[in-house]
Amino acid sequence: TWDYYYQVAVYYYNKNQNLDLKRRDTVLDKNGFEVKLGNWLQIQRSRKLAGSLSPSQIQKLDDIKMPWKTEMSKKEKRKTKVSFFKIIYL
Repeated sequence: TWDYYYQVAVYYYNKNQNLDLKRRDTVLDKNGFEVKLGNWLQIQRSRKLAGSLSPSQIQKLDDIKMPWKTEMSKKEKRKTKVSFFKIIYL
């Protein structure tokens, strides 16, 4: 659920003072279970852009300094560029 992943994000933030995770990054929760937090953070970015995060969810993530914009990896940039050109030439 959203609250579980948020608690994992809070735990990670308190321990590392950042949420600088890539999409594929996993972390351990306070019980030692592996969590795909990087993917969840990326989903939250997408949901914010789509307008499907509530104001309280946005505020909670802001409170732990959620990085809303991140640098795309070279692979993601290539994928975006290829998709862009496919759209233009179709």
